[in-house]
Amino acid sequence: MIKNNSLVRVAVGLVLFSAPVLPVGASDLPSSDHAISMKKRCEPVIRSVDFRKDLTRVYATLNGIPHTAFRIDRVVMVTPSGKSYLFTDIDGIDAKRYFQWEDDGKIDIEIDFPAMKAISDFRLEFYGPDNEKIISIYKKSQYKKSHKRK
Repeated sequence: MIKNNSLVRVAVGLVLFSAPVLPVGASDLPSSDHAISMKKRCEPVIRSVDFRKDLTRVYATLNGIPHTAFRIDRVVMVTPSGKSYLFTDIDGIDAKRYFQWEDDGKIDIEIDFPAMKAISDFRLEFYGPDNEKIISIYKKSQYKKSHKRK
């Protein structure tokens, strides 16, 4: 009987200690990386804006987790009056294709929009897979150097 009792203890110990160790509240964790908020995976920071006669160019940096992939499908600029402009081009990444952050977790991008009058405030809406959205706000008063129409 002692041998059988020992085997039961060993079997129970193996089951208990071989189970995955999960953090508190792990049952609430998402099962895929899509559920991790887009804002945590990609944070766009607007550096400056160039209002030209032929286009409006936004200079931004995408901050993300090094060695992870992400995708931006479209970018929309929304003015304080509610008018929306869809991007016409993006440099630094390819729209609708996954890209990866290198060691520093930063990617500089340039986003082109149709030409418009210079405005001091606007919102950029970045849309990713499954129509996820993150927003970056531009307020001219936050920046020492701003570009004017050439």
